[in-house]
Amino acid sequence: AASKLVFVAQPQNTTAGATLAAVTVAVEDAAGNRVTSSSAPVQLALANNPASDTLGGATLQSASLGLASFSTLSLTRTCLAPARLAILAARFTVRPK
Repeated sequence: AASKLVFVAQPQNTTAGATLAAVTVAVEDAAGNRVTSSSAPVQLALANNPASDTLGGATLQSASLGLASFSTLSLTRTCLAPARLAILAARFTVRPK
């Protein structure tokens, strides 16, 4: 049974206004195995937001075979302090245009 969400492809540093490299989240069971039968909805949000930015793009995706992919995410403001996506995200920085 599904018990946690984990990043498979973490957010990367980016330029303000640019689309982030694809971010992928896996639905896993308690033992860390991907739940390939899951089509659960997965939503991303900014958990640490020092620049008071808005997360753009499609932030809600349904998993397919236990994976949810986000390929249209963006942030519009430059932020030298790390932003953090919810779900155990690695820190990433948004550089000026």
